[in-house]
Amino acid sequence: MRTQSNWYFIFLSLIAIYQTMAAQVIDHNDYSVMASSSWVADRQPELIINGSGLNDPAGDTGATHINGQSGSNYSWHTRYNPNGIVEHAWLIFDLGGSYSLESMQIWNYNHTGSGGAETTRSIRQYNLWLRNDDSAGNNSADSNQPFDSTGWTLLLENAVLNPAPGNNNYTGQNIKLDATVARRVAIEILSNYDGYDVTGDGAPDTDPFGPLVGCSEVRFFQTIAPIKILPENMELKEGGSPDTYSIELLQPPADEVIITLENASTPDQLQIEPATLTFNPANWNLPQSVTIRALNDSILESNPHQATIDHKLTSTDPVFSGTIFKLPISILETDCGAWGFDPLDLNFDCRVDLADLSRLFQHWLACTIPNESGCQPVNSQKSGAIIHTAYDLPQFAPLFDFPLRDTCILLGPDGQYYLTGTTGHPVWWTQNDGIRMYRSSDLIHWEQMDQPGDNDGLIWSLEKEGTWARRWVNGYRAVWAPELHYINDNYWLTYCMNWPGEGGTGILKSVSGSPQGPYVDVKTDGPLTSQIDASLFQDDDGAVYFIWQNGKIWQMNDQLDGFVGQWQMLRPSNHDEVGFEGAFIYQINNRYYLGAASVQTGRYDFAVASAEALMGPYGPQYIAVPHGGHNILFRDSTGRLLSTFFGSDNTTPIRERAAFLPVKVDENGILTQIPDSGISSAVYSWRYSTTAPPSEWTALGYDDTHWTAGTAGFGQISTSNSVVRTEWSSPDIWLRRTFELDGPWQNYLNLILNVFHTGNTEIYLNHHLIATLPGNSYDYSRIPLEPSVSQYLLTGTNVISVHCSGNGSNQFIDLGLYCDNE
Repeated sequence: MRTQSNWYFIFLSLIAIYQTMAAQVIDHNDYSVMASSSWVADRQPELIINGSGLNDPAGDTGATHINGQSGSNYSWHTRYNPNGIVEHAWLIFDLGGSYSLESMQIWNYNHTGSGGAETTRSIRQYNLWLRNDDSAGNNSADSNQPFDSTGWTLLLENAVLNPAPGNNNYTGQNIKLDATVARRVAIEILSNYDGYDVTGDGAPDTDPFGPLVGCSEVRFFQTIAPIKILPENMELKEGGSPDTYSIELLQPPADEVIITLENASTPDQLQIEPATLTFNPANWNLPQSVTIRALNDSILESNPHQATIDHKLTSTDPVFSGTIFKLPISILETDCGAWGFDPLDLNFDCRVDLADLSRLFQHWLACTIPNESGCQPVNSQKSGAIIHTAYDLPQFAPLFDFPLRDTCILLGPDGQYYLTGTTGHPVWWTQNDGIRMYRSSDLIHWEQMDQPGDNDGLIWSLEKEGTWARRWVNGYRAVWAPELHYINDNYWLTYCMNWPGEGGTGILKSVSGSPQGPYVDVKTDGPLTSQIDASLFQDDDGAVYFIWQNGKIWQMNDQLDGFVGQWQMLRPSNHDEVGFEGAFIYQINNRYYLGAASVQTGRYDFAVASAEALMGPYGPQYIAVPHGGHNILFRDSTGRLLSTFFGSDNTTPIRERAAFLPVKVDENGILTQIPDSGISSAVYSWRYSTTAPPSEWTALGYDDTHWTAGTAGFGQISTSNSVVRTEWSSPDIWLRRTFELDGPWQNYLNLILNVFHTGNTEIYLNHHLIATLPGNSYDYSRIPLEPSVSQYLLTGTNVISVHCSGNGSNQFIDLGLYCDNE
């Protein structure tokens, strides 16, 4: 027998406290400084503050930026050896005041150096120092001394920047500073990608600029405001009691600060008193109160609906001048005809219908007697992802603890897995001994291989077996990115040499037909091509193709020691190249996927474009696996599709170790990583529109089948930290996706949004507005939702809807929904 007692009436009273989130995101003007170089077409104009640059390597001090809110200064500092060669270089940035810095964006520049047309002169390794006072220490531009770290705090040691691809090009990389307070920031340059040695070992450098060439721009992002508003989330009832919040300054102003308060976007929603607040150097640390009341407008609106209070700062102090801070207010609707909400209107839509009955049954089934036969259990709380972001990676770990880059794994016809890649840490940037290989029967336990009768740990030795690759070039001789292929009943190893300004690719053939070798060069008098990173692909007709660097392809002859016809460049439809290195091709479901390593987002990502024909045309480039650059795809013995991984940037989950993770092609034909199983289906497919839909577009029953299907995230791939898989460049985008839940809302408490947005964003759950996010977030941000939001969830099908406004360039939107009951 079911026990109902008074639970129904208690439930009705609880319904009345439904609330929604008023998430506050405070924006602040960016502080930008330019380090060197001038404006060119392939940089992003919105990041250019002053294109005149600082081109004198001798150490002249740069000018104050007129666009900086309080003035931003920078200067070069250098030390020369007796031959006039730069041995040490560093840059110091004076932000004009102490600020809490969320992150910094560093733009690396590659120019034509002494080594040839496409040398990589970008900054490679650096130390990052901070200090929070008015002094730069003993670091004058003409001191000819190493960087003096006295009084400085080391934040990053031996950090590595991604190289800029190609010649005369730029790449951006975001460095998290985690709200570190600093007045000055110093970048101590240790080396660049041409191998410049700053240790003073006497090795000559023919380029007098040395490591100074490369740092194009450093831009600092601040999100912690100079004012504080408490509480950050407020909810009022139309015609109800007033409420108050407080405002205080976080640092003393140099002059009087006037804060003007207004509700400009929805002027009939709120009454605000007072209209202005005044702070000065004497009372800056004393909070001042604001009283607000929600007006009863007798108009039926969504429940709840939103209003925003703008706080405009005016002062002669530039830190507090011209900035507007927004406080979103959630307002509970009291109008539903002339009588308010019916007690049985459980979803507050001014109708008592089957939707309310369904919600009633949902709670009735969760009966009040624990473990009663036939009852659905109450409070079987869940944890995990309801909707994954495009960034979510599965849990995975290195296959073994040995430094390795450019991981390649092949399942041989003998049922064994073979793994190879770049080895020789820590000197692998300049030299190593050859190619190493590992074998496994289960992808878990690995053993290192040797050639028969050998025990040097090498499958192929540069010194003993190399031909054209044995020579040293300016102190460089390293084998990079070997790949093992099984083609025409034999094993082949592609490889490349890292000679600066030259490089070269080759193919090794197993003379025994065994993966253990021995191997011989198919061409002994020189490389097959210039540049780096070689791969092989065999098409359905048996033809074999050589792919290298950034998407170049050339058909090979039958012996695989030469070429047929002319090489071509495979390009995606939206970019000059799919990636700047590590290109390969893999066929899935009769479609060709061209992959490569890309640093457009600031990470070292695996980017891809696909086509119906090998030679194209290829569709748009997108990010397949964040941090997964210079990888390959392979299948295991069960047919599962996998991507290799090694990790090459500062935010990767593993660093320079061999690994792999599962991937798939989704219903939109997009290649993505497969995250760990969540509460709901772990797919990224959304419906989207770039034209404004009707007002009911957030409702569960709205028909979105005429909208376009797309895979998250949405935006432009050049947006730092983004994971773009569907291009979006229009002013606005509207998104919807459904998901399934197998229990009542009480099982899904402590909801969290993980959102990355570059424009004003509203998020709805089953037609209820749950978050209003103004401005830009610059990266994924976790936002806890109010406990009452869980009550909007339904057993069975739910819908989440998003409206995001673009910012004109480098725009992006992606979100996930998580339940944290642990």
